[in-house]
This record gives sequence, C-alpha cells and structure tokens, in this order.
Amino acid sequence: MEWRDELKEFVAVVRHAHEIQSSTSNYTTLPSRFIVPSCLPWPLQLQNRVIPINKYRKMYKADMLPLDVINQLYDLNFVWDLTEHQWQLRLQALTIFKSIYNHLNVSYDYITPSNSPWPIDLQNIKLGIVVTNLRSRHKRLSESRRMELNGLGFIWDSQELVFQTKLQALHAYHAIHGHIQVPFEYIIPSNRPPFPTNCWGMKLGRAVHDLRCRAASLSTERKQLLDDLGFVWDSHEYNWETKLMALAEYKREYGNVHVPQEFCIPNQDPWPKETWGLKLGQAVTNIRSRSLSFPYERRQQLDQLGFVWDYPEFRHEAKMLLDFTSTSKRRRVDKENPPFLNQL
Repeated sequence: MEWRDELKEFVAVVRHAHEIQSSTSNYTTLPSRFIVPSCLPWPLQLQNRVIPINKYRKMYKADMLPLDVINQLYDLNFVWDLTEHQWQLRLQALTIFKSIYNHLNVSYDYITPSNSPWPIDLQNIKLGIVVTNLRSRHKRLSESRRMELNGLGFIWDSQELVFQTKLQALHAYHAIHGHIQVPFEYIIPSNRPPFPTNCWGMKLGRAVHDLRCRAASLSTERKQLLDDLGFVWDSHEYNWETKLMALAEYKREYGNVHVPQEFCIPNQDPWPKETWGLKLGQAVTNIRSRSLSFPYERRQQLDQLGFVWDYPEFRHEAKMLLDFTSTSKRRRVDKENPPFLNQL
C-alpha cells in the first residue's frame, strides 16, 4: 500500500472510531496497535486491518505527518499522547472538584457524578483512588506535574489530609453553632450542609478530644489555624466559664441565681449561644455538692453573683420567695413566668 493510501486508511479508521466513541467521549482514543473489529459498524474493507497507531503518533511528534492529515485528526479530537491525555483528564477532574467543594480532600471512595458540571470524559471516575495513587507515586512524578498539583492545593501528606478534614468539619460546625465546643459524642450527620461530604460520619467530638490530647505535638501553624476558629484547649476551664456566663445572664434576667434544678437554658436570645441547652439547674446542684473542694478563686466568682452555698438556707429563702410571688399582683409578665424555685 502506498504511503498516501496508508494515511487515508489511518484517517478513515480514526473517523469511524470517533463516531463510535462519540456517545461516551469527546475524544477519539485508540491503542498503540489497533486491530479493526470484524463486525459492524466498521466498514468491511477495514475489518481485521492492523493499524500501527503508535507509528503515526511518533511521526506526529517528529513533525513528519502532512498538515492536512494533522488537521483532519485534530477535528476528530484524536489523542496523540495517551499518557498526557490521562494526566490532563485527572488534572481537570481535580480542578472541577475544587471548584465545587473548595478543597482537594477527596475521600477514598469518591466517584465523580454522571451529571453536570462534570464533562462526559470525567464522569464515574474513581477520583479518590486516583488521588491515593498520586500520593503513592509522588516521587515518580515530574517536577512540572508536581507543580501543577501544588498550584491546585494538592495535599501530599495523608496526615495533613486528616488534619485538613477535621479543620473543614470544625469550620462547618462553627457556621452552624457559632462555636466549636463540640460534645464528645457528636457525630457529623450525612446530608447536612454545610458539612462537606468527606466529613459525613466523622466522630467530631472524639476528634476534638484527640486534638486537645495532642496539643503539645501540634505544629505552631496548626495551633494557629485552630485558635483562629476559637478552639478550646482546656475544656474544663471553658465549661466553667460557660456556667459562669449562664449564671450571670440568669441573674440579669431574674435578679438572682436561685436556679430551679430542672431549668435548662433555651436556645434563644438574650442567652449567649455558648450556653444554649445547658442544664443550668443541674449544674448549680453539682457545684453545691462539690463546695468543699471548690477552688477559692471560683468560689469568689460565684459569691459575687450572690450564689447560695448552704442548701437548707437556700430552701428557706426560696420558700419565702415563692410565698411572696404567689400573693403579689405585680409579677413581671414580660419575663414569661420567671423560673423561681418551685420544686425543692
């Protein structure tokens, strides 16, 4: 076969491959050595022909193919370099992922969706496995490819990935609750914005506890990132400050700190968000039960609020207060039934 006829046959094969692949890809991809199938829709005259695709790819790189052939193949989106093509697809997938989620913390089991904004060639890719393989092969990647990934914010260190995922979860928790004092038993629910998908199911309360335990080994940079979020390193001190804040607000609302044991702080203003849901009555009972071992500084803080340490004495004062309020016609209606102690 003459050279021009051989090239025509090559272009014809690519054109038919393009028509066949067009429903699943925007590109025309053929292996290095392609044997034309002996079935439709391939034309009979092409069936069983062996096409040395790699030969033409090498000629293209050596600038040995006629320009008209190159233009025809460009129009068919023929893939000249399979390795580079796969790399560009991965890079494009990571770029789209970041544009959607604003990070590259791709979970291991993540598969790209089969819908927009994912192009057809990037749909149903096991992107989590791709990312894992990139990390394991990082020493074999060229400097230019490493730079491309670095430009996207790619995380090479899996330990750094774990930390960044926790940081994402804490940002989302803060957006919802206004703080990151996460209960130890808290687990991130699925399908709960603004938590990203890679955080679903995370035991965030335990993660926070682990961060506190490892505080001494955390880098200055990581500590600063957590501090910027308002991370609480000493949960005991934070819990004390929260109770003190709640008692101060209770006194502003009701003029005393005679808190009924069943009183729970409502999730509404004027109560500070950090105190919402706090079982303040139970907290007060616990404080009294530990009065003998209470630090002097904390006792002073409570004394300044008018805290009643002697429970029998408090019972007597509370009874007098209840007697007064039951006969008084000047109850403060704007406080929606202030919770004077009614169950001792």
